[in-house]
Amino acid sequence: MIGYKAGMHVIERYGHWVFLKQELVEKTHRYYDKYGGPLLLVSFFIPGVRQFISYFIGIIRVPYCKVLLYAYIGGALWVIAFFSVGYFFGEQWQYLFSIIEQYLKFFFIGVAFLTGAWLLVQVRSARGNGCKAH
Repeated sequence: MIGYKAGMHVIERYGHWVFLKQELVEKTHRYYDKYGGPLLLVSFFIPGVRQFISYFIGIIRVPYCKVLLYAYIGGALWVIAFFSVGYFFGEQWQYLFSIIEQYLKFFFIGVAFLTGAWLLVQVRSARGNGCKAH
């Protein structure tokens, strides 16, 4: 088994082939040090993060028992949440989906607007910092 430092050397050398940077791994390690197990629990619920968090927790050497504990708790909460939705809205699932479908476009428009506003602020901030350096 290779150590953390040796693993980081591999990431430095070959990480660019899979779009993995040392800074991202170090940032993940800092977040884990700060938030610990609850970070693992929440990460299993976030699409996109769920698929990759296992690689990072392996790289930063989170103890296997801790990963199992939070993974099983997260899995149980996931099943309970969706079972409850099915149980309480079982007969009215078509009505529920029609409401979701009706308002989903507004949700995505809002997300697009917020993302655009955030990007605009980032670009303006970067330009402002660039002008001050000259």
